[in-house]
Amino acid sequence: MKIAYKKRRIRASLFVALLWISWIVIEIFAFDLLSNRIEFIGDLLILMPFFVMYFYQMYYNYLTIENDQINVGGPLGKSLVCSEVTQIRKYAGDYFLKAGNKELKISSQMMDADSIPLVEDELKKLNAEWSYSGVFAN
Repeated sequence: MKIAYKKRRIRASLFVALLWISWIVIEIFAFDLLSNRIEFIGDLLILMPFFVMYFYQMYYNYLTIENDQINVGGPLGKSLVCSEVTQIRKYAGDYFLKAGNKELKISSQMMDADSIPLVEDELKKLNAEWSYSGVFAN
């Protein structure tokens, strides 16, 4: 099962990137920014992470559950083996999975509201103890 990032989050990254591009264009024409290369390079360095974040979130899914593996955040994120999960805690709409000394957070704010019941159904299939409080049971 693959759960994509929330569309609003992806669009926000694109909006901020386009805002910076428009600011750079205004600076180029109004303030002759190309004559001051350090400031131009600084603006590009501020712009690049927003474009990288946009394309990363468009290409990679937020949550992937397949082949006995739970992966959150794409290849740069965290992963956990499903069969090793011993406890699942639901707190403030987020899911915290614990396997041994590893802990994984699945944020419900990063995915669409339609996907949350699907994720919860998949998590209920795991043989793990559920907790609805703020701390794990020892």
